[in-house]
Amino acid sequence: MKTKLLLIAMLLSGVSQAQYFHDENGTGRFEQTYDGTNILIGGQGHLVAATTQVLGGEDLMLTRTDVNGQLGIGTFNNIYQMFDAAGNLLNAQPCKILQIANGTVFVVGSYYSFNGVVPPGIFTAILNPATGVAINVRGWQTFAPALSGTISATSACRALAPNSNIVHITGFTDATVPGNGVRPLVMTINGATNGLVWARIYDFLPTGAVAKVIPYDIVASPYQPNPGIAELMIVGTYYDGSGADEGFVYRVNTANGNPSGGVTTYDSGRTDQFNAVTVASGGGGGGNGFVITGYTDVPGIWQTTTVKVDPTGTVLRWSTMHDYSISGDNFGEDVIQRLNTFGQWNYYTAGFVANGVQGANDFVVYFVDDAGNALREFTYGTTDNERAVEISNFVNTASDGITVYGNIGTANDPGNEYFVKAYYNGVSGCRESFNQPNTQVYNINSTIWPNTRAGTFSFSTFTLPIITNPNLVQPCFNMQIAGGNNLRQAENAEEQTSSVSVFPNPLSLINPLLSLSLTSPAEQQIEIRITDMLGREILNQQILVTQGQSLQQIQLPKGVTAGVYSIHITGEGLTENHRFVIQ
Repeated sequence: MKTKLLLIAMLLSGVSQAQYFHDENGTGRFEQTYDGTNILIGGQGHLVAATTQVLGGEDLMLTRTDVNGQLGIGTFNNIYQMFDAAGNLLNAQPCKILQIANGTVFVVGSYYSFNGVVPPGIFTAILNPATGVAINVRGWQTFAPALSGTISATSACRALAPNSNIVHITGFTDATVPGNGVRPLVMTINGATNGLVWARIYDFLPTGAVAKVIPYDIVASPYQPNPGIAELMIVGTYYDGSGADEGFVYRVNTANGNPSGGVTTYDSGRTDQFNAVTVASGGGGGGNGFVITGYTDVPGIWQTTTVKVDPTGTVLRWSTMHDYSISGDNFGEDVIQRLNTFGQWNYYTAGFVANGVQGANDFVVYFVDDAGNALREFTYGTTDNERAVEISNFVNTASDGITVYGNIGTANDPGNEYFVKAYYNGVSGCRESFNQPNTQVYNINSTIWPNTRAGTFSFSTFTLPIITNPNLVQPCFNMQIAGGNNLRQAENAEEQTSSVSVFPNPLSLINPLLSLSLTSPAEQQIEIRITDMLGREILNQQILVTQGQSLQQIQLPKGVTAGVYSIHITGEGLTENHRFVIQ
């Protein structure tokens, strides 16, 4: 029991035994990173997916390191070539690499043949998690005409329940609009067997319209706007050919892909790009929902945008844009959420900035609060070019902190994998720079379209031999760094004076009765919401409180399990979030 209490105390206090580093991995030829994620099963570590041009085409480069960003037992660092059953060599481009619940590594991407003999499509591959050896590789095609040559994005069990092996994939196809017009597709794969569960193509536009509707990310929704129906939220960009592109959101039924509502587009009047989405569990801006990142050219140059929408995607909570470098473009590529140790929801938006303070392109990360304010930002880089594409974290473990994945290119080496492990306040120990952001309100309007659906898929069996290994180097490594902390959103953020105290903490699982001592500016109804660490709501009730100080007791529902929870108290002049433990 003492060990368990000590671990809980470490998690809540932000004490960290993490490792912080910058890694580069490549061959001396051109490598380009497409995805990276932190993993937990079989030992904490990092997965990175890239392409390389070692043999002149596009081959896969897939890497697993340990939690220190280093290679050793149970890790791999491989370059692969892809062939179909007839022996045709294929160009392969990864989109996502992740670890499913059974511990295996699952890779999703697109492929096409050098000579055009094999129609382009999507591949899914199961890898041995310790060696990277391919266990099962399939290529997926629509019956006619062929899929587009590029898949957009995926999200999988890391966005679903921890015991899930189901992988959700989104991309685009010209199957319903041959030529330049493309439409979204969604596939659901059983990651344990590499078998298709369902697949759909969505065509929202009038017959013959050549506009491109391209999804860039998909996430499992914890909400059920349609009672009893679990959903997926998809975001992307609608290109109409006029240059005034629009971001869009779209919901489908997790079980069968049926549309859950219309397509909602968001338009500032200039070009808007939606690149990534995460669940937003915080109540800021009117309630929970989803946070989306991308970029816009409203001010005449590209600026990173952070947008929050409601659980249906049809109501805009808030939208802001962030400018790190007034002399260069800013691009948002990925976003994650985190509940910090003061019970506040934060969003970490990662991308890159041109003409960064380090020189050329730099990684850039914005700390965004639940009202859309970028309270602080930082860049990683050198005088060469760095471009971030993904961000991940270890939630409430001894290795807590953020990991940013992307690319580095120099005059002598056009591209390598590049990933950085840092504290939540951005400190990593080398090649970093902090800045106060210029955050502005970003005004956009929304429009809802109707929808239709269609689509059928088949598969082919592929092979994925390992041909060689790249070279991983570590420019810097630190166990602990002065000034680094995992406590809060920004190192100079003031801890707010609380008018609510929550006790006992820890709370007994035998009788989970939580007490609140609070001070209200007036007699009023307040809302009490309790969520688990995945953002799932386990209690929501209204309580009448008197003016001044009062004591309230909250009986948690039957079936609640041990773990870390958040309580959100909302009322007139009273908005607070606190964390507590049940054991």
